[in-house]
Amino acid sequence: MKIYYVNFNKDIGPIIHITEFCNAFKKLNPDFKDIPLGKEGGSSESQATVNRKRTRTRKTISWLGHDFKSIFFDWLYSIKGCVVFLNKKPDIIILRHEAYASIFLLVSRLFRVPIVLEYNSPSFYEERKYDKIHFHPPLLLEFFDYVSLSLSTKISTVSDTLKQYIVSKFEIPSEKVFINHNGIDPLKFKPKIKSTHIMEKYQLHDSFTIGFIGTFQFWHGVENLIHVFKNIQREFPKCKLILVGSGPLLNRINSMIITERLHDSIITTGSVNHAGIPDLISVFDIAVLPCSHFYGSPLKIFEYMAMGKAVIAPDNGPMREIITHLEDGFLVNEDVLDMHKAVKRLIPDEKLRAHLGANARRTILTKFTWDMNAQRAFHACSFVYKKTRQKR
Repeated sequence: MKIYYVNFNKDIGPIIHITEFCNAFKKLNPDFKDIPLGKEGGSSESQATVNRKRTRTRKTISWLGHDFKSIFFDWLYSIKGCVVFLNKKPDIIILRHEAYASIFLLVSRLFRVPIVLEYNSPSFYEERKYDKIHFHPPLLLEFFDYVSLSLSTKISTVSDTLKQYIVSKFEIPSEKVFINHNGIDPLKFKPKIKSTHIMEKYQLHDSFTIGFIGTFQFWHGVENLIHVFKNIQREFPKCKLILVGSGPLLNRINSMIITERLHDSIITTGSVNHAGIPDLISVFDIAVLPCSHFYGSPLKIFEYMAMGKAVIAPDNGPMREIITHLEDGFLVNEDVLDMHKAVKRLIPDEKLRAHLGANARRTILTKFTWDMNAQRAFHACSFVYKKTRQKR
């Protein structure tokens, strides 16, 4: 069974998922190949920097033409993907969902190659809610997502919440969709003694450390975490907060730290190579995800849990699929007050932190590794392959 993984996106965030999934899948299928189609690399510039470089005319053109530009390039890459069908002749393609990649699915129908669609997020929802600098024609994104979902032979989602959402919104048959939570490599992310290098670099030897890792996006709620920390630091002066990563809100976060006079107790590391993340998490006493999408499966949660950390996460559908409150994590409402209560409870209670951390690691090993993620995808591909052969 010749299975190829086709993706359009090579940005920093998705590439971790893509690389880890492909490495795990290759263990199950020697003929498996990853086929990237364009969009090489993501910009490291903040959106504010990009905006300053644009003239008013260019900004207007960009505002009006963003989606049409995306359609053009996604279709161009899809046509490029025809080479996959003509030269490589796969039995099945796993396609990482891209907003305007429906032409690729139409081509797959032409060549009678079944597609397992990896649908990790509703692009129409994200674009409309968070992208305020571009114009999005009404219902255009919804239409293309509907086409992609309808043309797929099988669909994977990263949470049951997302599955129920697309089943309801697009009237997709429930049996067509399977849940495939994200995972982690438990050999790369495992409990370890606090990194001496990190402790010395940030002068953490006498500190209680709260940590966050992420891309500083609008939906991560880092500003809420800073508000919580400001109050916590008054009660526990030895606390420090480490914010690892970069992103659109970095400048705003740095300004907030200065305004609140927290620059001596909040550390921002900037972007860090993924290989360096375990050392940073090792120094966390509490690991926090302040907010998240209603549908997502953030990799940072699995990284925290795999390293045996006491995790505070938002009490939403996807998180409840991963974490059991007070068993292997601490679930809170996405507000400052509830998060403050959780942090305040965990700081003095070393026994509870150890309990949550040990159980979190156990949960990862039994449910959420990349090998398990690949196995679920491989099982779906095998089902599709057998069903397709029977029809022929």
